[in-house]
Amino acid sequence: MEIIKKISLAFKDDTSDKVYFAYLVKETDGFLVNFEFGRRDTKLQFGTKTQSPVEENKALEIFNKIIKEKKAKGYYEE
Repeated sequence: MEIIKKISLAFKDDTSDKVYFAYLVKETDGFLVNFEFGRRDTKLQFGTKTQSPVEENKALEIFNKIIKEKKAKGYYEE
């Protein structure tokens, strides 16, 4: 497993301070898009947007879509 791309996003307002990390990961048989999220300085929850490896262009499309959606919700790059 090799992390090809990573982004760190954050969201902060009067009542919350959250982080979101997305990873594009190279596996032997394709690519995965994984993420972690939660309140800053707490144990993060882990998830994946790809249940099994996909082609690189599809993984990049998913990765970029996540970033666009999070930024639309007020997240910014750290």
